[in-house]
Amino acid sequence: MSKLWEPTLVTDAEEIAEVYKFLNTSEFVLGYPDYSIWLEQAREELLKKRKQACVIRGLEGRVIATVVFQQDKHDARRIEMKNRRVATDMTRKGFGQSLAYAVETYAREHGYSAVIVDTHETNSTSIGSLLKAGFVEEARQTLYDPNINEVIMLKRL
Repeated sequence: MSKLWEPTLVTDAEEIAEVYKFLNTSEFVLGYPDYSIWLEQAREELLKKRKQACVIRGLEGRVIATVVFQQDKHDARRIEMKNRRVATDMTRKGFGQSLAYAVETYAREHGYSAVIVDTHETNSTSIGSLLKAGFVEEARQTLYDPNINEVIMLKRL
């Protein structure tokens, strides 16, 4: 069980189920095509330890923020941060940055040279949080939906 307000690495099937349930709420779909398929694959990969996740819990022990991450498929020296999400009622409290720092710490401890992440270019809250955490914009391009640009951001370690 994770500590209150502190990002903790997910380690067992029960916690993976909580991450899956948290990410499977309608507030996090954000228009990504095939999100439900990706989410099911992510759950399986978390169970097989091909992906990692961190959670932050609130006062009642409920999950209020999560992040999923993995070795980057394009560059094995980098960690790719996916699905950094904070419950709507808990935004703007620094939890997104805490998750980014947790992934950065994991990456450093495991010998990675950078963390890469993408987000919708319309998600100014996420972009601002990542800039504040030391990420820099590398590119803008369509990745998931041909009508929406993603901002690709990188932090070298």
